Amino acid sequence: MMARDRQTHRLLNRILGLSLLVLLLAGASGLGIVWLRQQIGVSAAETQQARASIEALAWKLRSVEAEIAACTKYEFLMAQNRAFQLGLVPPKEDQIVRVMPGLAERFADKRYQDYNIVFVSAPEEGAR
Repeated sequence: MMARDRQTHRLLNRILGLSLLVLLLAGASGLGIVWLRQQIGVSAAETQQARASIEALAWKLRSVEAEIAACTKYEFLMAQNRAFQLGLVPPKEDQIVRVMPGLAERFADKRYQDYNIVFVSAPEEGAR
């Protein structure tokens, strides 16, 4: 009879031990899921902040590009020339060196990729 009670107690102890182990695993998994969702929320907030920053920088870049475009127009440059009394005159045709469209692509090969060089082609004839 005593041996039978011991076997019953062993069986009950094993069942209780395994049940406790399953509960611990379920609790740890639950905590892991909660932590993972919290990390996803933090990442989403950081991504949203980065996007807002990129949009603000893109807007600022567009405004600076518009300023540069306005400042490099022929009429504006001539007005500044007159305002500051610089006495500059437009270049003569023999002083102008035009870059052919194919030449810019030829220079932009692998030798220059490390230097962040931007090659700009000259505008078309009569485009001012």
